[in-house]
Amino acid sequence: MDETRVFVAYTHGNSSSIALVENNNGSLQRRNLSINDISEKFYFKNDYFANIDLAVLISCSAGDESAGSEAFANRLYNNNGSSQFTGARTVIAFNNPVYYDDSVRWKGLFFSYLSSGNTIKVALENTNEYVTGNKYSNYFGYVPIGDTDRTINP
Repeated sequence: MDETRVFVAYTHGNSSSIALVENNNGSLQRRNLSINDISEKFYFKNDYFANIDLAVLISCSAGDESAGSEAFANRLYNNNGSSQFTGARTVIAFNNPVYYDDSVRWKGLFFSYLSSGNTIKVALENTNEYVTGNKYSNYFGYVPIGDTDRTINP
């Protein structure tokens, strides 16, 4: 990920892990992976996500802070207090269930606002205003972690 500045994970998840599908001798199996699991299984260096300016986790409850310091979003953030892991500069994650159709709309709107030169914070505010103004039936909340007062051109 040396060249990657924006990382988007669009998958199933919970407060402490995201789900990936693993091929186990021809049988596909869902597997929940924490940051530690990902580092160990895929041999990521502790600074693997260090060059990421923005990580967006579009998965259920990845931003749910009830898991505390072990919350997936907190662990992916670079200022998480861990001397063993350096993560992304800004992380956006959802703290509720994420519904597919609404998340597709959210993702498109957010990245459209972001690529128009808005800061992360303004892109989030504009997306939130549009989503709530149009009363999407399955609106879900998000948690921004880190520096949102800057622009990124995805």
